[in-house]
Amino acid sequence: MQSRSRLLAWLAVVTLCCFAIRPSLAQPPTAPRPAAPPSLLDAQLSLTAKYKQALDSLDFAGQQAALREMRQVTAANAAEPKFYTVAELDFMLLDLSRRDAFTAEQQEAARQQQSNRGLGMHFAGQGNLAMTIESRRTALEAAQQLYGDQAHATLDAQLLFALSLSESETEPQPDGYPSVQLAQAVLARLENLRLTDSLQYREALRAVMFIHINHRNYPDAAKLGESYLAACERAQLTATINYLDGLADVANVLNRDQRYAEARDVARKGLNRNFELTRQNGPSYLNLMHDYAYACIGLQDYAKVPQAYDTMLQIADQLPRFPPPRKLELLTEYQWLLKRTGDQRRLAEIERQIAELQTQLPPREPK
Repeated sequence: MQSRSRLLAWLAVVTLCCFAIRPSLAQPPTAPRPAAPPSLLDAQLSLTAKYKQALDSLDFAGQQAALREMRQVTAANAAEPKFYTVAELDFMLLDLSRRDAFTAEQQEAARQQQSNRGLGMHFAGQGNLAMTIESRRTALEAAQQLYGDQAHATLDAQLLFALSLSESETEPQPDGYPSVQLAQAVLARLENLRLTDSLQYREALRAVMFIHINHRNYPDAAKLGESYLAACERAQLTATINYLDGLADVANVLNRDQRYAEARDVARKGLNRNFELTRQNGPSYLNLMHDYAYACIGLQDYAKVPQAYDTMLQIADQLPRFPPPRKLELLTEYQWLLKRTGDQRRLAEIERQIAELQTQLPPREPK
């Protein structure tokens, strides 16, 4: 089977997504259905988009307005599942309250701190690791000077810096990897602040998992992934893309560690859920299906793997802008499987699709 390539390079990093009230991949029904009332999750998603827009434009007033509105809505619907708790929103608003007392010079430094955070995201999207690390290091140092070590902005900057730093680390220092220490410190501070039910804490758990993956420490990565899933379950977020992605992450790590039976069980946990397949959750479902197929192949249990690849290809065909090279990988993996199982009729069809797709791709540059 070819080396495993996930959709992370294609998908933008989307922290918050849920399954509720999304357009289906299937054709729309002929008769309109009555719209369900928006949930607190949907309200938080909408306000998060406003907050991130204000963050990108360095608009402090807009950030504050979005967070205050989200706090009000969250407090009024406290019993519903939520991404952000009231306590976390208060924690985020505290940074903005501090800015109100800043001097003009400090206000400009705060804008520059957010600008460097955005630059880090930009360079990460371009694959420029050196500039990503430099931008995030600068953002972290500025946040520490402006807000101190315990602030939301500082912990956010520290987590992003640790993630990018881990990609550059080849050997641990005598006392371990600096990126692990930085990320673990974020977890410890959030625990001390009693914010273990916060979105930032869940993000930190997942970040430490990815850091361990970068260091090929798969046993610890799996433990952190399981902690992330448990945190989502405590927060009643099992019907969100966050949880589906978490299941895929854990299954993927277990596959890397050749713990195929465990990986298959984790993947089944997501695949057996009854939810409507949409353009939003389709990539996540495809990743999880791939983890399931990979685990079955590792166990030499091929019975349901062809059906899994047929489903993945069907999803790929319905997703807008699905990368042709990624589809070629799926087809090539399927070709390998069919040669092994001896399904000549299906093999001929898949090889036809491979040949057709190869004519649409630019020629590979010689190595």
